[in-house]
Amino acid sequence: MDTNGHKSILVQTMVSHLCLVVFIHGLELDLPSVVRFKDSRLAGWADIAPGGRKSIMGRMELYLLRHGLAVVRGKRGFEDDSARPLTARGRRQLRKTAPVVKRLAGKFDLILSSPYLRARQTAEIVARELNLKKRLKFSNALAPGGSPAVLLRQLGREKPAPEKLLLVGHEPDLSRLISVLICGNQQLQLDFKKGGLCKLEAEKLCAGKCAKLAWLLTPRQMKSLA
Repeated sequence: MDTNGHKSILVQTMVSHLCLVVFIHGLELDLPSVVRFKDSRLAGWADIAPGGRKSIMGRMELYLLRHGLAVVRGKRGFEDDSARPLTARGRRQLRKTAPVVKRLAGKFDLILSSPYLRARQTAEIVARELNLKKRLKFSNALAPGGSPAVLLRQLGREKPAPEKLLLVGHEPDLSRLISVLICGNQQLQLDFKKGGLCKLEAEKLCAGKCAKLAWLLTPRQMKSLA
């Protein structure tokens, strides 16, 4: 890799044909190991926009970051899922990839995170790297099992409306949100790695098919861009 040259990422997305081709520095990746499809009904989203695809916000770059590696669920002393912290490895990994987030996205208008400790710590590491602590907020709608309807209504109330937004949360919630925004249903299920980053682009954000997938990166791919 030429560290002095321009590092580009081009992702071609063909969701309608259930085909994703990713190029990282000219390397074609086999996405069947990253993306899986399954039949499922759209559950939990019916109350977002009664009556159809109501526009919630204007043009937006939406970034989604899954929290980093955390203490294993149920480990003695960490029975409370909301209080599980990042591991030392998880913190190190995020400190290495946070500068990549900064290079790929620049400044966010808003960083919105789950209040769970592992997500909070993830968001704080990124916010500190980007010098955006004052733009960091927390929402229970991004906690595990949180309400996507509440999340989208909360975003719709932000003034001024953010044009570049980072959401920090959990699986499978983030993948479900991505699927609904790019497919209009939950048929697309992503293998979203801990510490991975996804970018969506939308002309108008609404509760349904409104966005396209720009790219999805694993932590390993992000470190290769550092």
